[in-house]
Amino acid sequence: ALLAARVTATLTRLLLHARHAAAGAVFAEGAGSTVPRNYGDVAAEYRAARETVALSDWSDTVQILVGGGDRVRFLQGMVTNDVAALAVGQGAPACLCNEKGGIQVVLHIWSRNDDFLLLSPPGTAETVRARLDRYIVADDVTLTDPTGAHGMLSLWGPRAAQVVGALWETARELEPNRFVEVEIDAGAVWVGRRSQAGLQTYELLAPSDQIGALADQVAPEVEQAGGRWAGREALELVRIEAGVPRLGAEVTEHTFPQEVGLTEAVSSTKGCYIGQEVILRIEHRGHVNRGLVRVEVEDECPALPAAVTADGKAVGHLTSCARLPEGPSVGLAVVRRTYAVPGTRLTLPSGAAATVRGEAPPDS
Repeated sequence: ALLAARVTATLTRLLLHARHAAAGAVFAEGAGSTVPRNYGDVAAEYRAARETVALSDWSDTVQILVGGGDRVRFLQGMVTNDVAALAVGQGAPACLCNEKGGIQVVLHIWSRNDDFLLLSPPGTAETVRARLDRYIVADDVTLTDPTGAHGMLSLWGPRAAQVVGALWETARELEPNRFVEVEIDAGAVWVGRRSQAGLQTYELLAPSDQIGALADQVAPEVEQAGGRWAGREALELVRIEAGVPRLGAEVTEHTFPQEVGLTEAVSSTKGCYIGQEVILRIEHRGHVNRGLVRVEVEDECPALPAAVTADGKAVGHLTSCARLPEGPSVGLAVVRRTYAVPGTRLTLPSGAAATVRGEAPPDS
């Protein structure tokens, strides 16, 4: 469950690896990087992300800058959302799709003064660059990959806004999908707020030589707010409970954005982009044949993806699953819409039940 997208042969360490190790981190292989799996107490880390605030290192997030005089027109023709409508300081979710409307990558795009910053899941740099490079012909467009030159910390939980507000007055009232440049003792940092499926997170980007200073400033405020560092294991639980789809699990090249609640990543009014014909056909039809649901699994999590049946028929797949520290196993499944109804009993290959708790809410 911790693997995001494709794992590369050579693993790199996050910029703060030594700091995580000193804090007792247990490491796992991410998508090309060694990342903190946990800090020895998954239950406490999970509670922090759910009840107070959790601080996490996501410096393996892929960052791509799209610059040049034609950047707006070019990117507008590449992604599902309306980047031309973004003012400086605004962000938006968007998908890169294939010609059939299937998702290749889910992005979060920040509009800056002279470029767009694309934040993409770990391990997807090659996919994103190759896709964009393919369509640059005579365009005045530049692609720069600052991944590794910048680190990224993330704040999860209901007190994340409290921490950000205590540190930077200008970010105190930051709205979802907005970002702002702030100052720390070592220099400038970008602070962005994202909301997806009701899951509120703040992303803090700093140059690699300043990420340690940023952590020094943020960590004490997190502790003051009753929070702590959290690894990917606890955050995966929070993601599943919130119903947020993940690339390589719920999201594949055969998945349409509307099937997994990514409605806010799609504009129905913008001009042409790759995959638009199929995606707009779905919009006009008003529904999709499959939907993303949250489930409770009565037994241990099976190997994923696991086929699920209902009424003796194949109806979809369980795509994510993890056991809560003090509760049942929970998961996400992509199933036929007829069975995306709370209380529906889905059957796993083992015969164990996975009961639908509800549809995964769309991002916002």
